[in-house]
Amino acid sequence: MSGAILVTGATTPVATRLVELPAAQKKRVIAIGAEHEPAAQTAWPTDTVRYLRVDLTRSRELRRLLFGPVRELGVHTIVHTALHQSAADGGRHVRALNVESTRELLRLPERDPTIRRFLF
Repeated sequence: MSGAILVTGATTPVATRLVELPAAQKKRVIAIGAEHEPAAQTAWPTDTVRYLRVDLTRSRELRRLLFGPVRELGVHTIVHTALHQSAADGGRHVRALNVESTRELLRLPERDPTIRRFLF
């Protein structure tokens, strides 16, 4: 298992599947969600998937994630699927999640030599 994958928005149906695929191939995955724990029907193998509750709109939590678990596991790919669910909504929180967190996820890994890919 060389390198790990970080998946944001991991509790959505699409991202749940994006966590399952590499985990089934015994690749390490850090699954990030806003919920305290993933849904009961999520059957991720606990030996390869580590679920973390992280509020991506909070810069300090994002930094802790990137310079803590992401660095420890040697994440080489970030798959960013965390977005506000409704395109019709607006406001400070929606901008923080859709724009600011994406900007930080692009900027902060520049200091980490293991991250090679960012998929949006």
